Amino acid sequence: MDSAQRLKSQTQQLTLLILVIGAVLISFTGVWVKVAHVAPNVSAFYRVFFGGAALLLAALYRRELRWFGLRHLLLSLLCGFLLGLDLWLYHYSIEYIGPGLGTILPNFQVFILAAVGVSRLSRSLAWVVVGLLGATVLHGVITLAGFTLGTLQM
Repeated sequence: MDSAQRLKSQTQQLTLLILVIGAVLISFTGVWVKVAHVAPNVSAFYRVFFGGAALLLAALYRRELRWFGLRHLLLSLLCGFLLGLDLWLYHYSIEYIGPGLGTILPNFQVFILAAVGVSRLSRSLAWVVVGLLGATVLHGVITLAGFTLGTLQM
């Protein structure tokens, strides 16, 4: 194996490692919000703020920041508002029902969209079954990890 292939392989391995670490960190956000004892709107604001700042820096660094017109700007602002609203409601659900169930309930939208896909777009029902199986496994893992019906047992 020459050095270019070895470098590419090492880069792919590093990328995969960073991806896995990021996924693990994100999966614990509900717990961290519960442990931090801050208001849900504060935690949602800082998640959106730091995420947006990181994306802005990445776009500036890669020189991918472009002007596509007012229509795209307004659509982007609407999408950002809806994402912020989603995170705000997610953090309130963590406060009211706990980090376990507070994470599962907002992610139920996947099943609603799968049902729409099956009923309106003639998609396969198999993906709905796979999603339900994954939610069942997730619930079992959460229960084994010390959560009972979404509340952290400390």
